[in-house]
Amino acid sequence: MIIGLGLAVVTYFIFYWAIIKFDIKTPGREESSNMKNTLIKEKRYGEIAEILIRALGGKQNIRNVDNCITRLRVDIGEVNQIDKELMLESGCTAFFIPAANHVHIVYGPKVEFVRNAVDEAMKK
Repeated sequence: MIIGLGLAVVTYFIFYWAIIKFDIKTPGREESSNMKNTLIKEKRYGEIAEILIRALGGKQNIRNVDNCITRLRVDIGEVNQIDKELMLESGCTAFFIPAANHVHIVYGPKVEFVRNAVDEAMKK
């Protein structure tokens, strides 16, 4: 048992050194190429809403917007009008299309603020 504890400590420090020395991309250390982190962290929900509406094909393509705890659920008219690259720039973690005219966009616990901004932008 003592040998196992010693090996655990040695292994920890060897892997810690290797990860730092060789810049190994472990989960949570990878770099993000889009501006999603900035938009969410700076609470720029209005900008997120504008980008999201453009990514979904415009106001005319959006039928209904709803949310759950972490996802924005959007009913759309035409799925082929979705701009996937622009969708990722809106700050979402991920998105998927579970049905022909339905999109789930994952924003995390701040999704309620994003939905409110989308509702306001849709009224304009």
